Amino acid sequence: MTEKNMSTTKRTTKQIIKTYKSISKAKEITRKKLDALLETNMLYKLFEHEEKHPYYNLSTSAENSSDAFEMLVAGLLVWNIEGSSIAEELDEIKARQIVDGAEADEALDALRAIKPVSMTAPQVADALVSVFYSTTALWSHSDAGMIQRKLIELHGLKNANKHKEAEELKISKDCRSAVTDVKKLAKELLKFSDGKNTINDELGKKQMIRGLTGLGKDSIIEFLTKQ
Repeated sequence: MTEKNMSTTKRTTKQIIKTYKSISKAKEITRKKLDALLETNMLYKLFEHEEKHPYYNLSTSAENSSDAFEMLVAGLLVWNIEGSSIAEELDEIKARQIVDGAEADEALDALRAIKPVSMTAPQVADALVSVFYSTTALWSHSDAGMIQRKLIELHGLKNANKHKEAEELKISKDCRSAVTDVKKLAKELLKFSDGKNTINDELGKKQMIRGLTGLGKDSIIEFLTKQ
């Protein structure tokens, strides 16, 4: 079955798994970058230090992105879309793997272990915005140039390079991949409904309220609804 001919639920479930893997990879590599600093830089390996280094913030940001995504998935698991749910599709994929004798998929198993949370369309819309915001923030701060500027702010131009891991680990590409997959997932989720309103409707309402209260349009909501 081609992706074009898949049902909305099957196609979205496939993208949820892909997005989970991307976000998990970003979380893993940011943690690996921090660990490399602590293990290979003598300033951090031998001496006590405050956790002001940008690698700490990157690792925490990646963890927050992962937590936000799991909350989004928890709210979507049991929504009935075209007579099926994300939870049922995940179980079906697992059953197919077992029948085919395929290797276990850690991402699939992790998603199946998430407990459903009852969420309305406005709550899921908020969760989606949170995921997109957290992943884009992570990506913007993962750029090597941005990290260098942060280190210069903390330690000065002459000492900035003394506060890196022995072999610099690039992380921006993986963080960007997470954003790309969140964008693709958001495009699918905009059509989802809790039986009353779609996610797209709720995002539109949020923009309208912001306009009425003089806050102006939210750039993230604007981007998500104009895809």
